[in-house]
Amino acid sequence: MTLFKQLAGETLVYGVSHVLGKVLNYVLIAFYLTRKLAGLQSEYAIYNELYFYVAILIIILGLRMETTFFRFGSDVEDYKKAFSNGLATMMSTGLLWFIPAFIFSDQIAAFLSYPDKGIYIRILSALVAIDLIIAMPLARYRLDQRPVRFALLQTGSIILNIALVLFFLEICPYMGWTLWRAEDILMYVFIGNLIARVILLIVLLPNVVRLGWHFDAGIWRKMIWYAWPLVLVGLAGVINQSSYIFLQKYFLSDDILQNLTTGGIYAAAAKIALLMNLFVIAYNFAAEPFFFKQARRKDATYIYAQMAQAFSWIAALIMLVLLLFLDLFEYIVDATYRDTMYVVPIILVGYYFLGLYYNLAIWYKVTNKTIYGALISTIGTAVTIIVNLWLLPHIGVVASAYAALCCYFVMSLLCFAIGRNHLRVPYAMWKIFSGLFLVIFIYVGFNAVAPELSKWISWIVRFGLLGLFFMVFWITERKKVVEWLQYK
Repeated sequence: MTLFKQLAGETLVYGVSHVLGKVLNYVLIAFYLTRKLAGLQSEYAIYNELYFYVAILIIILGLRMETTFFRFGSDVEDYKKAFSNGLATMMSTGLLWFIPAFIFSDQIAAFLSYPDKGIYIRILSALVAIDLIIAMPLARYRLDQRPVRFALLQTGSIILNIALVLFFLEICPYMGWTLWRAEDILMYVFIGNLIARVILLIVLLPNVVRLGWHFDAGIWRKMIWYAWPLVLVGLAGVINQSSYIFLQKYFLSDDILQNLTTGGIYAAAAKIALLMNLFVIAYNFAAEPFFFKQARRKDATYIYAQMAQAFSWIAALIMLVLLLFLDLFEYIVDATYRDTMYVVPIILVGYYFLGLYYNLAIWYKVTNKTIYGALISTIGTAVTIIVNLWLLPHIGVVASAYAALCCYFVMSLLCFAIGRNHLRVPYAMWKIFSGLFLVIFIYVGFNAVAPELSKWISWIVRFGLLGLFFMVFWITERKKVVEWLQYK
């Protein structure tokens, strides 16, 4: 199989599983939960804020051992040692977090301005510990290029999660069973997530046991030295993508409850834009271990450049579909959550640059210069925070969308500029940005004429514009497409 077909196939498998899983998750979170919490936007904001903290903790406590495993586990002789080192690290940090967090859960909840929600902290602390343990076994499937097994496990866990939440929130009340306070919807959502991850952990344990224990202190020290800058990279990524709820909660106005309500509505719009990020994540899942495996090839930099160009066109197509049919995608969330859909185009462009950054960032990972990744990500985080703090009081929640766009653009620009001095990758930047420019041109043109079009004419125009996109792509890139399909 050719290289590009291999990466495309693995991205498709990760994408199908990830998209399927996220679509199923949307049924629960965006479609179902926004309707279950209709009129309770502040509760939806609390849900998003708490999972933001969960993501932060997983990055800090996990020490980016998955990516570090890809780097050191790519050497066959160090594979087992790198896996054991990573697993031991994440199990230890997970336990060190869980015990004090469980004991002081009520105090933590009070500190977050949720004084009666200590049970949330206890459940989510257990979830963090379990996610840290299962991260390494799942990473093995990625490095071993077994995306189907990875997809089945992840998708199965999400389906089980949804089934459990529906059981708690729909079947139990129908049968007259009371497991907890009926009005505490979020508690049931968290419990369903926890049970699903516990079962996934049980399924993965035999795979860990069969590999055996091969801890090596020397390699562990190298892994930690390699990984710590990546912790800052991951931490910055979570802050840049999900900190808007926290920032809106405290800096949008003086009324925290009203801020949470507004933030919950914004979060629903961000979920629509997240559909674009599903492809970005799926691509990164497949590309990260793939890039490490190609690093020793003489033509590795050429491969990296071509992958970036192919990615940019596919990302542009997904963006265009979401923009042209946004009036359909908004039905994913309840009508009471649709007041901020105007932020979606801004966030979509931001996610495009995030995906481009993932491509450009390969240079500091394969050259062991992850400190540059930490520097770039820290600057990106500073941009996110500064733009939010500066604009939130003046223009409202749209400030968070502009902050995301500015952050990912600056990170991509810095990564490209600095990377040229360390790994010469022959990126054709004009070719890479052609798709984005074309999408912006088409979308602006469509918006200019859309108000004058009838419903049926509007549909014809939309599909015609999609056809125009494909025509321009084929005219400009058909030779490259042939090369991508044949390159070995």
